[in-house]
Amino acid sequence: MSDINHRNYHTRLEQIQRITKQHNLQASTITPVAYQELGPCPYNNFIYKLELSEPASSSSFHNPNEPLTPCTTSPPDGTLTYILRMSNPLAMGINPHASRIENEVAAMSLARQGLESYGPGLGSLIPKIYTFCSKPSHPDDLPWVLMEYKSGVPLDEFFSYQSDTIKESIIEQVADILSGLRSCPLPPGITYGGLGLSTDGSIISAEMTTTNGGPWPTYEMLLKARLQHELHDADTSPVINGWRDNGERERLESLINL
Repeated sequence: MSDINHRNYHTRLEQIQRITKQHNLQASTITPVAYQELGPCPYNNFIYKLELSEPASSSSFHNPNEPLTPCTTSPPDGTLTYILRMSNPLAMGINPHASRIENEVAAMSLARQGLESYGPGLGSLIPKIYTFCSKPSHPDDLPWVLMEYKSGVPLDEFFSYQSDTIKESIIEQVADILSGLRSCPLPPGITYGGLGLSTDGSIISAEMTTTNGGPWPTYEMLLKARLQHELHDADTSPVINGWRDNGERERLESLINL
């Protein structure tokens, strides 16, 4: 086990304090979510539950005289609990040039629209985004997003103990969610890869967060890039050695380039 996730714990807390101060949030409790000090690999994100001693003001997240930041909304009056997600730059298999926060914010916005259009009320399954920062100006700060807090339990911890009738109902609900996600409206010009936000707030194609490069005009090009990404990861493994033994590397590259 390694302490790789805990080494900058206090640095992250200092950043959270700057975020709450910037937005005039009176945080009484800051609690890590799904967090262990020791672990086998880096977390993808660091997640914190923020509990306020008093509700945020109407101007905490945006200037009332200006339009809302794209893909965001104001929290309901009286909201005291929030979730803050911070991207971990040490996460494994991540494209360092992609904006994971913008990709997440844009994807959640599209998912909310798709679910709501499929079934009124389904869009509420996606947490609302209140504010975010994809490019922090403070040295060593992590990109972050502040969103709606949702209570609940993981489905895999709940499902197996339910009756057949309840299981069937859950499966039907999951099917509705998948159908709604498949009907997400994609803005014009979106191709294969990741999502980002333009200077005017429009959702656009961008580099993929889990594969180097992109966007790509075809699915075939995305798959080739993904395979090249895996080969690059194999190069860093002392065990696999880039699949260079016994001519395997040449065979793999010829298959990719067919």
